Amino acid sequence: MSYNFAATVEDPNNVKIFDRIADLVWTEQHDPKSATFSLAHADVLFTREDLVEFAKTNFRSWKTKWRGKNDPEVAQRQAKAAQKDRQDLRKKEVNLGPPDTDDEDKKTDHQRRLVKAAHLGPLQQDDDVWEVVRPGFQSLEMSQTKDDLDKIVKEQRESRPKRVRGRHWYDEHIEGNEELENEIEMYTKDPKGFGDS
Repeated sequence: MSYNFAATVEDPNNVKIFDRIADLVWTEQHDPKSATFSLAHADVLFTREDLVEFAKTNFRSWKTKWRGKNDPEVAQRQAKAAQKDRQDLRKKEVNLGPPDTDDEDKKTDHQRRLVKAAHLGPLQQDDDVWEVVRPGFQSLEMSQTKDDLDKIVKEQRESRPKRVRGRHWYDEHIEGNEELENEIEMYTKDPKGFGDS
């Protein structure tokens, strides 16, 4: 029995699968004391109807992907939408494996550098290594400029005179330190004109 992605969630074949999934999950996961229970959040209560709705939601997302793979027109629309999706463009993408090149030495060297940068031990060196790739919408120069601006803002904040946050803060950080007491004046009552209406 397999999904009919050409049909909707109301298709009899799909409904049978949803019911079967809900029955399996319900029998294995509804009792936290059972041996088959494996949910991370045991305190979340759910009903059998919730499970059917979860299955339908997953089916809908799989159907979208299936249509993208099997219908060239839909695939083209999805690709166009993905190019314009700013949220997708901002995501840091991960890329598995060596760079796209036929030179085996470059691939091996690239993999070796990744392993070294990840500080992997001899046991993990055969594992897959994932590399973070910078998004294409932002150049290295732009990233460097942003970092420089952030440093300037941080330096300006640190060089500003300290502001009193309240009597408790003053007592804790300033009182008793003659140098700081000369820099900061603490009012015991509202200054003249403050609070007048």
